[in-house]
Amino acid sequence: MEPEIAALFPDSFAASELGPIPAGWVVKPLGALVELAYGKGLKADQRQTGSVPVPGLNRNLAYLNKQVTPPISLVACFGEQVQSLFTRRHGLEEESRTLASLRDALLPKLVSGELRIEAPQGFSTEFHDG
Repeated sequence: MEPEIAALFPDSFAASELGPIPAGWVVKPLGALVELAYGKGLKADQRQTGSVPVPGLNRNLAYLNKQVTPPISLVACFGEQVQSLFTRRHGLEEESRTLASLRDALLPKLVSGELRIEAPQGFSTEFHDG
């Protein structure tokens, strides 16, 4: 780990209402960190019958839930570290969609014989049942 990243992590703990937490971190209610928007209910025809209840979320109680939060400098550093992963993931998803589109366009033409390609040089076209 690079020294400047290691320096962001505390080497001690501090007392909190939740017990020991990393020094410099704070306890905040969930409501100070996120906003829970009301979602849409599941339509009756999409529900499955069964004996397992599905509880709703009491937003006000959820907002009171305590969370341990790191300093903003650590959050920013984390964001910088993972940004390249998200960028790469996005690029790979785009590449996958492009390849699937090419496959869907070319495969039927290859199978029907509408499109023919020559075998690459040195590639055997004979089938050997092994």
